[in-house]
Amino acid sequence: MQKKTIIIICIITVILSISSLIPSFAAEPVLITAEGEYVMGAGETMEVAEERAKKAAMQSAAEKAGAFVKSYTKVKNLSLESDVIEVIANHSMKVRVLEKKKTPVGDLDAIRFYVKIEAKMTEEEIEANLDRVRKDQSIADAYHRLKADYENKDREMEKLKRQLELATGGDRQRIAKLITEEEKKYKANLWLERGQSLGFFQSDEALKAYRKALELNPGLAQAYAGIAEVLHSKNLGEPEDPKGLEKKTLELREALANIDRAISLEDNIAYAYALRANLLRELMDTEVKLEYAENKETSEEELSKKKWQYYEKILPDLNRAIALQAPNRAELYYWRSGIYQERAWQYKDDRNFEQALADIDQAIVLRKEGDMHTLSGYWRVKANIYINAETYYRYHGQDEKASEMRKLSDRCYKKVVEIVKKEQAESNLNSEKEEAEIEAFYQTDFGKLYYDLMEGGWEERVLGIDRRSIRRSLERMSDAEKKKLEEQFEAKRRMIEQKVASGNATAEEYLWAGNRANDMPRAETLIATGLSLLEKRNPRGRDALFLVSQYHGKAYGYYTHKQYDAALNILTKARAMVDANLARALKLLSMEDFWRMFSLLTKKEETPGRIETQINMVKSLDRKQSEACHWIQYGLMISHLKAQIYEKLDLSSQARREYQYLCEELKDDKACKDAERLR
Repeated sequence: MQKKTIIIICIITVILSISSLIPSFAAEPVLITAEGEYVMGAGETMEVAEERAKKAAMQSAAEKAGAFVKSYTKVKNLSLESDVIEVIANHSMKVRVLEKKKTPVGDLDAIRFYVKIEAKMTEEEIEANLDRVRKDQSIADAYHRLKADYENKDREMEKLKRQLELATGGDRQRIAKLITEEEKKYKANLWLERGQSLGFFQSDEALKAYRKALELNPGLAQAYAGIAEVLHSKNLGEPEDPKGLEKKTLELREALANIDRAISLEDNIAYAYALRANLLRELMDTEVKLEYAENKETSEEELSKKKWQYYEKILPDLNRAIALQAPNRAELYYWRSGIYQERAWQYKDDRNFEQALADIDQAIVLRKEGDMHTLSGYWRVKANIYINAETYYRYHGQDEKASEMRKLSDRCYKKVVEIVKKEQAESNLNSEKEEAEIEAFYQTDFGKLYYDLMEGGWEERVLGIDRRSIRRSLERMSDAEKKKLEEQFEAKRRMIEQKVASGNATAEEYLWAGNRANDMPRAETLIATGLSLLEKRNPRGRDALFLVSQYHGKAYGYYTHKQYDAALNILTKARAMVDANLARALKLLSMEDFWRMFSLLTKKEETPGRIETQINMVKSLDRKQSEACHWIQYGLMISHLKAQIYEKLDLSSQARREYQYLCEELKDDKACKDAERLR
């Protein structure tokens, strides 16, 4: 991701762990009202019956939203299949429940559940989801798979309800038991959705959700795949010591067992095969490292044999993932081309070079902006395949064929040079533009406050420096100027340390020293002193925001070290300050406008004028509105962190209370779903 995108997205997403939220000031949202009903029969529970009514309302809303998406894409001259339009419509809706009621039908065993919802959708959300679906076809696949599963469950439930009406005696008990099992599967899907919604740094919660789904439905393939994916993500590092390698090996084997189970249950999930290929590669590398670490006498031949045992397992998975149209096919073709080159030597069969070249050509065709490899990188790989083939033919005495390969590699390298020049020119131009855009953002009232609170601007005031100016001029500085700058910084550091030692430092100086202390108890003492001094100021406005930001940072540190009681104590103080300022903030900036701004700022797809629009939107906020925006942010952050801690402690009712607050007071759609999940 380019630097400009990171900076703009970090405006809010560094602070919040909330996703898929409501769009921008650019256009008025489309509001769709829809209703859903479900008649609960004997053997069913009210909880799941209400969820089914809500699902019916959402499906009705999605159909209406589809008409808007279709007209929107026609205006944009886009040709989309109807099933893709449906996915985009469904993912672009932000839903809130307007009304719920239940009414007896006929006898006491039947109750009609009614749910009325409002779905909100904007062009920005449509654009964002259109971009996501284009880049990752698995999103559409997952949507249709889940939709089909819900439809199957609805049909099965209706069939069972009809059977129950006619059944007597033992049959009635048997069918009632089947109804209970169907409801458990429905609830399992809700836990599956919970696991899929959690981010990279919430792996423990995601594992808990997937395992809960499997408790309810042991045949849920996507939950096994979810566990495998989380375990894989947790083991992306490269431990060097045998103990670390052993631990990684065990967890990768557990991940592999889960993805094997997923594929045995559903053999047409493209990303599952790509994930298994990745797991096998990681396990191969880890086992080879472990074997070498434990026995450095291991021969190259033995290690090569182990690798080829894995390659022969990886290749069929790559083939299957590509055949199923996996979303990252360019990367898969690139990877497979490397294996085919190895196979040419291993099996003395030069036809593998032809397959390797065909694969890298496919990677070149399928490559998209933002992919891991550059276009020049793929052409360089193609040139290297010809070099590898040349070496092969020379080794086997086929000099004429080798010379042909050399000519072809030279042509590829010329292409590489052309593309690199173009990429470098574009990169230089983009870098200059990015620097100007970032600086324009930091000159706004919002940007100044964001920089101060989130990027260490307050530390610059402590040190009396301007890091952005220094970074811009660093390349032009002589060695003597750089040395002088280092000496100035060191002198300032010593002065702060002396003030801290004498007890005459400011709150900010204590906090600065505490953040850099290597000794944990000393760091705790210094930070506590700094916070105490800040509290005694009776801070208001930006000073109050600074104190809350320090509270939150401290609480998050406790949270990551599993010191939950200490984190909750700090968060209680932070929440009190937010509560004292939130009402005033909401008069300056409504929650609807906040979420619209959030959506615009986190819009990732590259469209003409996107960054300029984002910066202009931020410029429209004055000083007071910028402060209001940050008060709302901290209100969201604090309650989300409290809810996560309560869930860690298995205090579901307290966690639900926080989610309910976020849902009702701060209009957080994701929190609404979490509150329903814990109901």
